[in-house]
Amino acid sequence: MSEKLDVTMGEMTKTNGKSGRKVPKKIIWTIGAVAVAAIILIIGICSGAFLSRSNRILLAARNTIKDLPTVVENRNVADIIASGKYTIGVKGAVRGKDFDGTFKYKDTQLQAGGTISLFGRENLDFLANLDDEQLCASIPMLTDNLLVYNYKEEKDGYIVDLLGADGVASIDAALRELTSKEEQNRAAQEILSVIYDEYKTLDIKKAEKEELIVDGSVRKCNGYEFTVTEDELLQVMDGVKEVYDAYYGGAADALKLKLGDDFSQLRDRACSMGDINVKVYVYQNKLAAVVAEAENSDTAFRLLFKGGEYRMQNLELLAEDLEGEHSMLELTGKAAGEEGGYEFLIDNGEHDINLVISISGEVQFEKMSGDRIDVGNMSEADLRKFILRTVGTIITSHIR
Repeated sequence: MSEKLDVTMGEMTKTNGKSGRKVPKKIIWTIGAVAVAAIILIIGICSGAFLSRSNRILLAARNTIKDLPTVVENRNVADIIASGKYTIGVKGAVRGKDFDGTFKYKDTQLQAGGTISLFGRENLDFLANLDDEQLCASIPMLTDNLLVYNYKEEKDGYIVDLLGADGVASIDAALRELTSKEEQNRAAQEILSVIYDEYKTLDIKKAEKEELIVDGSVRKCNGYEFTVTEDELLQVMDGVKEVYDAYYGGAADALKLKLGDDFSQLRDRACSMGDINVKVYVYQNKLAAVVAEAENSDTAFRLLFKGGEYRMQNLELLAEDLEGEHSMLELTGKAAGEEGGYEFLIDNGEHDINLVISISGEVQFEKMSGDRIDVGNMSEADLRKFILRTVGTIITSHIR
């Protein structure tokens, strides 16, 4: 960096308002890495894996998450997700394209469905169900049949020629793990261990107190600071990748998903950032703000927990570079009836994304019906016929 940024917090007011500039890809990668780490940490904190009364940062993080409002059956959102029985609904719009979907999970069954607007007035409806035997998908725009893949049976269809016996076996194993709570918990715990092992080595020091806006008032907040070295960050990334490869890497390779390339790019970004200086501010044993600045970056990030009825009600992610400070993400949330309703407002300088997410502890799976197509045992000739019919259906629908 040719010029270090001032990352003191003050009252955290915007200096330039929202910027219309396009956010560089390196910043998007950084946000992605932080988001993934945050999700993993939240899972661990909610499960109590990281809870330590002697560690004020982790205690504040846990209290902040536990502060989410009670939305159904005297449980908050964290309790509902941890129970392993929930329905998550998502409604939103991206660049004028609307979507409305749900994800349901209970015991050994997962179901996802919804509607996505495509061109003109055309909508793509879909419903997919994964249980302890098979994956079943319904896409009416493409076919009236149900596409069925039984991951517990031997296959002799063209899919074996396409993906190879090892590739099919990897997909079957991944689907089994997705419906196994024990396997998912094992993978999550391994990832948590990788992160926590590095966390325990951090040299956390007290920082100067800062005045921040919390719950509508200016509060003096306790500060803590530490440095995540490049080697420590890479150690975590490589450890997480190793766990992922062990559980899901084979299926990703069989499906030709280039997740390894994405990881390599993310790792290169981490190498280019250098050490990351982090400051955490706490008020009344809950998070007030997190500030992160990489050694080789011109941008500092500030995640503000502005609070309200509960501490995570109003979140804002700010980025400050040599041209000033601008908002990258705002989150507001409120309890809506018997479900938890949250509204995300995101502006990255290119387009707006509006999301409304609802979370409920009730689960009712939709029934699926129709003639079945056995994808695992479909011959090459039948596959070609199916593809031709599907393409014809799409073209006809588009012309109409």
